[in-house]
Amino acid sequence: REKFHPDLSPEASRLLENHYSFCRKVSGENKLPITVRFLESLIRLSQAHARLMYRNTVTVHDAAAVVLLMECSANSTYDMFGGASRYHDR
Repeated sequence: REKFHPDLSPEASRLLENHYSFCRKVSGENKLPITVRFLESLIRLSQAHARLMYRNTVTVHDAAAVVLLMECSANSTYDMFGGASRYHDR
């Protein structure tokens, strides 16, 4: 069975890098550090979204969907446990 590995477009790569940089900057105030593994996760999730949409290239739409997913997940974790979010202080 042939593997399907969508490549990152330059625009999607830039969006993921900018989000990663923003999260690292904001996480300096929180106890949970943002590491390179977070960026790798963003890339893998973006590739998975592109595969779901049957695309050979990860578009900015795939990357934006993943950023929104991660933001919603972080905010719901904040709301559920009442602690500091990975990304934002409220």
